[in-house]
Amino acid sequence: MAGDSFDESFPDFESTLYPVTQPPSRRVMRNTENIRDAGQLQRFEYKLAGFVREEIAAGRVPIERTFDLEHAKQLNKELFEHLYPNWAGKVRPFGMTKADHSFADAKQIPHYFSEAHKTVQAVEWADVSRDAFAVNMAIVYANINQAHPFREGNGRTGKMFLEHVAEQSPFELDYSAVSAEVWNQRSHFSGPDRGYLAVHPEELIDVFKAITVERRPAETAAPSLSPELQKLADLYKTHYSSPPGRGSGAGTGAAQLSDYRPGRGAAGPGRQNGRER
Repeated sequence: MAGDSFDESFPDFESTLYPVTQPPSRRVMRNTENIRDAGQLQRFEYKLAGFVREEIAAGRVPIERTFDLEHAKQLNKELFEHLYPNWAGKVRPFGMTKADHSFADAKQIPHYFSEAHKTVQAVEWADVSRDAFAVNMAIVYANINQAHPFREGNGRTGKMFLEHVAEQSPFELDYSAVSAEVWNQRSHFSGPDRGYLAVHPEELIDVFKAITVERRPAETAAPSLSPELQKLADLYKTHYSSPPGRGSGAGTGAAQLSDYRPGRGAAGPGRQNGRER
């Protein structure tokens, strides 16, 4: 297998990429399949991570619901370690910037997950109202988004983390109810002001109101896999059964809408030193 001698060192951003053989915009992350084409790698990664996501959602990949940084590390590791064992599930040791916004320094990441964890623990989710659910989910996500703890996959990891929080409530999240542009913009605005740690979850409350829906009854039977997904399932279960580098609201403490100030204005476009996915 291509990943038998995979170098799992992760000292910096550059160490996650293959040496320069293409223009900088087409640099490819080192991966166990030795895929060197950026488009091919992205398609393969999304399909494989998507399959693992379904396995987690179905309970076939156990994830301990601790609602803290360790919880997020479990998710990121399961989603991405089969291709990227050098960084999957590991907290980034370097800074990360997108547009004109810098995410948490590595040493600040535990602080933001501590804030998210305290919110999850304070809310009586089983009895939470729809409005309080949206407010508290905004608080949780604003903090874990600012933490941005991983080299890649922070968006997908964060959404699964939120889904696990929502499991405790009468509600679930329909991310398709808002566009990617709106989601990314409001996530960006929720970051702290320059020189401060406190996030601005009020920027995300309307988004969470829009994507909050009543929980649907659980399906009793899983649909059969398409031939393409079955191939990915076989890859996951057979080739990666032991992946490289891995051993064989309205309740007490619930925040309310009045706790936060009105939204801020839009920020201009910029650049980032790492892709946000």
